[in-house]
Amino acid sequence: MNRRNFTGAVLSGSLAALPLSAAASPPPRKNSVRIGFNLSTLREFRLPLLKELEIVHQGGFRSVELWIDKVRKYLAEGGSLAELNRFLSDHDLKVENMIGFVCWIHKEEKERQKGLDLMKSDMELTARLGGRCIAACAAGARNEEIKDLDFLAQCYRDVCKAGLSTGVRPLLELWGSSKLLSRLSVVLAIASGSEMENAGLLLDAYHLYRGGNSFSGLNLIAGSAMPVFHLNDYPASPAREELKDKDRVFPGDGICPLKKILDDLFRNGFNGVFSLELFNLDYCRTMRPEEIVRTGYQKMQKTVFF
Repeated sequence: MNRRNFTGAVLSGSLAALPLSAAASPPPRKNSVRIGFNLSTLREFRLPLLKELEIVHQGGFRSVELWIDKVRKYLAEGGSLAELNRFLSDHDLKVENMIGFVCWIHKEEKERQKGLDLMKSDMELTARLGGRCIAACAAGARNEEIKDLDFLAQCYRDVCKAGLSTGVRPLLELWGSSKLLSRLSVVLAIASGSEMENAGLLLDAYHLYRGGNSFSGLNLIAGSAMPVFHLNDYPASPAREELKDKDRVFPGDGICPLKKILDDLFRNGFNGVFSLELFNLDYCRTMRPEEIVRTGYQKMQKTVFF
């Protein structure tokens, strides 16, 4: 690969922006768009994995995001992939994405290879559960001062190459509170700079806002580059820079311009899953898990389809 500065890179491949004529057309809402549930939303209850999935199914969701540590704990305690796959099939639940925290960005080659090997193992686990995507976040490097975008693109390229052998697409995740991957411009440059066809993004309404990004940047991204989009909302207070994960609220209960965001995503061809991801401790203190899931399903339905 020819080395070049990706700071102002023109997006290519799956990250390409749509032509201006498409931006002027009305935003279509495709029937194949799905709403999903990230199990982080029930994490505080510390329920067994199958119990969480049972509640999610009863609440109406059919798409889920699983946490890799939770799945590995289930397996370590005697569960099996065959049993889990059977449960998912019997409950018509589709694993859309898996969430893990692997340090695949590291200045030391030995540590970077260790993270890459673990990432590949997580991808293999994801594939065995029928998952199509996995989060590629800045775990272990979230506050690193790495300004070399060529280096970051190479790190992500290696992850994408590992994904080709498993059929699982690693989605580069933007974290609003991270010094390294909080800016959409940087995440886009890294993903584009990887020059991999299976590159993709994992964006989140809260994280985009928390990182000080303009939602207008979503107009530059083709929907096919975002098979999963985390949907949530945030309050007017505290101030943006002071917001924490626990401050996220149900879609429609905050100040996020969700209608504009969804219109832009649909206009650019988004055809994946909107997944509810919350860490709200107040909900866990005042609501039962079943109520959280049921309320989340209703608010996601209203936000996405009405």
